Amino acid sequence: MTSCYKALYTITNDVADMARREHGSNPINHLKKAWATLFDGFMIEGKWLSGNQVPTPEDYLANGVITSGAPLVFLHLSFMLGLDLTEADNDHIPPVISCPAKIMRLRDDMGSAKDEAQEGLDGSYKELYLRENPHGDADKHMLEMIQDEWEELNRECFFGTKSSLSPSFVGASLNFARMVGVMYGYNNEQRLPALEDYTRMLLL
Repeated sequence: MTSCYKALYTITNDVADMARREHGSNPINHLKKAWATLFDGFMIEGKWLSGNQVPTPEDYLANGVITSGAPLVFLHLSFMLGLDLTEADNDHIPPVISCPAKIMRLRDDMGSAKDEAQEGLDGSYKELYLRENPHGDADKHMLEMIQDEWEELNRECFFGTKSSLSPSFVGASLNFARMVGVMYGYNNEQRLPALEDYTRMLLL
């Protein structure tokens, strides 16, 4: 645990120092707050599990956006690029961040615990949706949700006339969302053929 904390402390301070040198501001307090928000999200999930509480699909997904880690990643990136996203909070995460996070969470939850060699104890939007809609088609519903998030993300990235975000940040958001399909594209053998192919090409 100590080694994990030291690594986290070192990396966070390195990013803050880089932002200070390159852009003249030290975001360390914002980064600390973002890490605390992530851990708070994990604690919420832990309380649901340990107390046998069943959240609504909406509550689970709202917290899942945080625990996906995407807001934390994009906050680090924003400071490294000299942007200021500190006005964003848990109640209003910009679509350029929330959309990729929801796409990742939903695509992850469409898989099975067997796919990822898990015990199925980390929660699932799919399971919660089927609790409320036992005869519903969860995969179809989630794919439609993912499509809606892609449409909103594309509007934000390609048609947002007042966006103050840099092209690099917008590109990172789009690439994050594109990467999700590769990360969770399991076949019947619980393998990731697309990811294996990309990795093989990189190593050639």
